Amino acid sequence: MNMQGLHHQQQQLAALLSVALPKDKETSSSSSSSSSKPNNPSETLDDDTSRLAAINSLHRAIVYPHNSLLVAHSASFLAQGFSQLVVDNY
Repeated sequence: MNMQGLHHQQQQLAALLSVALPKDKETSSSSSSSSSKPNNPSETLDDDTSRLAAINSLHRAIVYPHNSLLVAHSASFLAQGFSQLVVDNY
């Protein structure tokens, strides 16, 4: 695996991780509304579906044996996001 390919795959993992991470309720809700309920329940369902798909893709990428070099080189790069996923009370 060349460095350009490794960097591209790291970017893909980072993109998956950004979708998998929970959305910050304070930044996603409007500042004028103090309610934490979403305005559109189908939007929340779509977000949840996207998150689950991203988590499943991350899991497959991590456990896929041919990605061991990618995972080893990406561990420190993705550690904070993974730790946020681990403590998520989804």
